[in-house]
Amino acid sequence: MGDWPYQELSKKVLETIERGISGMARPWQWSRTETTRISISRKEALVAAQTKVDVEKILAGELVLDEQGNLAPKPDAGMPPDKLPNLANSHQPLSNEMIEQISITDGAARQHQKYENLYKISEYAQEEAEHIGDIGMEEADVEPDWFNRWRSYAEDTSREELQRLWARVLASEVKRPNSCSFRTLQFISTMTKQDAQLIEKLAEFVINGQLFFPKYQKYYTSRGLLVVEALRLVEIGILAPSSGVGGPSLDLFTVPQGGHPHSIFVLNNSRGLLVVYSDKHSVNFSIQSVSEIGRELMRMLNVQSHDGLLKLIASDMQNDKVVSAVIGRYDPQSETFHDMEPISL
Repeated sequence: MGDWPYQELSKKVLETIERGISGMARPWQWSRTETTRISISRKEALVAAQTKVDVEKILAGELVLDEQGNLAPKPDAGMPPDKLPNLANSHQPLSNEMIEQISITDGAARQHQKYENLYKISEYAQEEAEHIGDIGMEEADVEPDWFNRWRSYAEDTSREELQRLWARVLASEVKRPNSCSFRTLQFISTMTKQDAQLIEKLAEFVINGQLFFPKYQKYYTSRGLLVVEALRLVEIGILAPSSGVGGPSLDLFTVPQGGHPHSIFVLNNSRGLLVVYSDKHSVNFSIQSVSEIGRELMRMLNVQSHDGLLKLIASDMQNDKVVSAVIGRYDPQSETFHDMEPISL
């Protein structure tokens, strides 16, 4: 690590940005010349924008150029309104030179804004990398095509909450390349702030990373996920439709787990439920599946778990074969339980 101020994932995020956008990733190493050049570019863009406004006012008859070439209000005092020239309707075209200058400066202003957006996102990506941590980081690099697609969407984002989302997407992809598809990138580019908040709500109640049990809607409502919001998640393609009676269902079967030959394991984010049976057994649940895009998005989130939901599920798994049931923190890296607490069924 040497004198590098961040952990390994953060370092790799910055290296990825540096490869894709030369000079963007290390703002603390920017020279005074580079900083001055960006400042001048910004001033030129602002001057160009003001020039465009002034030209429009001249054409509208609100301003004129005096003998010294300075802008001044049009001297129309004492002239009847019907005698004033209507320059707004005179259809005087801009010269080719003026059009070219406006086009160039407008393009420079747009490009400057894109770089400002990317600069902020690169800062947020460092924060996300430090929050996500190095555990489970893969050695492979992000594909150049993926980074270019990510950049094309991210650089047009100026709202902070969405910039932070693009930063999280980048940090997650750097940690595990190929974890975010092109389809998911496109979905995020059209996603509203409200939809992002709904997906985060849903993630709190997802079971085993991809299932939603609609029978517990009363519990979801009490925790802030309303029926109408679940319907919205179906509408945008994150959640499969609920078909009611006779709809999709899933059988959970006992398997060897945690040293027990017959047990069923249910995971809700970082919390797990382990129900041990004396013999083979299965439990059936009606389900709504989370789409592939939804699963990719949820893997990027760090949301709370709900022991209350796991206890409801456990109560529906109760029968005379149950030996014990525990809820605890689950570590996916070691596939082990920690801080287990027995629950009564």
